[in-house]
Amino acid sequence: MNEDIDKFYKNYFKNKFRQFGDTPKGVDWKDKEAQSQSFKYIIDTIYFYYPSLKTFSIFEVGCGYGAFYEFLKERKMNDDIYYFGIDLVDEMITEAKTRYPELKDNLYVGEFKSYCFKKKFDFVISSGIFNVKEHIADATYEKYVLHTIELMFQLCKKGAIFNLMTPSPDYKDTRLFYPSVDAFFSFIYKNLSRKVTIVTSYPLWKITVGIFK
Repeated sequence: MNEDIDKFYKNYFKNKFRQFGDTPKGVDWKDKEAQSQSFKYIIDTIYFYYPSLKTFSIFEVGCGYGAFYEFLKERKMNDDIYYFGIDLVDEMITEAKTRYPELKDNLYVGEFKSYCFKKKFDFVISSGIFNVKEHIADATYEKYVLHTIELMFQLCKKGAIFNLMTPSPDYKDTRLFYPSVDAFFSFIYKNLSRKVTIVTSYPLWKITVGIFK
């Protein structure tokens, strides 16, 4: 079933990118403000847990055309944060390497869960990749997401940070995945770590989760 979900995602984001190009909508964000806000809370989560950390590496699962790296460059953080990423859609990686040639050896094309990495990274992150499930049953999709998070945590040296839809908004879109808080955090506490941060205090209907070693 993982292969079916990966195939769905590859086609879904490939179509978005072909329609909207290297823009937030091309990776299924409403606009740059929403995209950047999501990135900000990921960075804030890292510094909340490691306030004195100066240099570190980040590996992004579902890096798209390099928008997170663009976010870092805009804030002049890219000299201290060593950025790496992977994406299913080869056109996105090609665009990222064209825009940022300094990343040409840091970006990978393929499925994260089956890729063999030769080293670990300080932080493994994702933003917006656990939202759209379309026709996939909640239980099936939940297992897929938890497995991905588990692999993210295995690849990190310090922590894994990701975001999810807010579990109980006033309005629910049947295309989207709203996690069961009990199931998610029971899995994380039992299998990964009890060192967890959760941020819900921002305008987007999302929660940012940090799991630390």
